[in-house]
Amino acid sequence: MQKKLYVQEASEGNYLVIKPVPGQVVAQVDAGPHMKDYAQLFAAAPQLLEAVQHVLAALENGGTMDDIDLSFLRSVTKKACSRDEVENCAIASALSKYGRVTKRS
Repeated sequence: MQKKLYVQEASEGNYLVIKPVPGQVVAQVDAGPHMKDYAQLFAAAPQLLEAVQHVLAALENGGTMDDIDLSFLRSVTKKACSRDEVENCAIASALSKYGRVTKRS
């Protein structure tokens, strides 16, 4: 598994950086109306990829949505969606339609 990425304010300037801690900056998000949302989504990208791979593996091996660990998917979604927008996030909304939670293997 890759190192977890974090969003931090830049030491100089009006932008955010995405980086593992400790580690080098892997991306920069310039100032704008959705700066924090974009940075948070970028930082969650490795976990979102893992979530998609988890779903595909379950479904390609003859499984159904009941075989997918929805608690894991929801936790990744919360990281990818801004704290203020989790209720309106399309990913979170889609996952909320599935109520059954199973253990992740």
